[in-house]
Amino acid sequence: MARARRPSVSLILSYIFDWVIIIALAGAGGGLNFIQPYMRPFSLLDLDISYPYIPNQIITVGTLVLVSLVAPAFVVAFVTAFFVPGWHFAKARGWSKKKI
Repeated sequence: MARARRPSVSLILSYIFDWVIIIALAGAGGGLNFIQPYMRPFSLLDLDISYPYIPNQIITVGTLVLVSLVAPAFVVAFVTAFFVPGWHFAKARGWSKKKI
């Protein structure tokens, strides 16, 4: 029976770093729950805040799709292509699947 290899220290540290970041972000989000926002009183008759409606200031559906779908997909593809080692890296290191 083959012995299971222990994970490397760098792999364990990378997971620990990920969990530290997740816990820090969760703590920051939880801390924001207790902060009271500044509530500025205003009047609907105040002329300083009464601007007319301008149709050119609306964000189009195409812009929303670009910002919410295409841009994140491009970022994920870029990071995966340049920073995640692929099959050629595993072959060069001798990590290819070996027959038992």
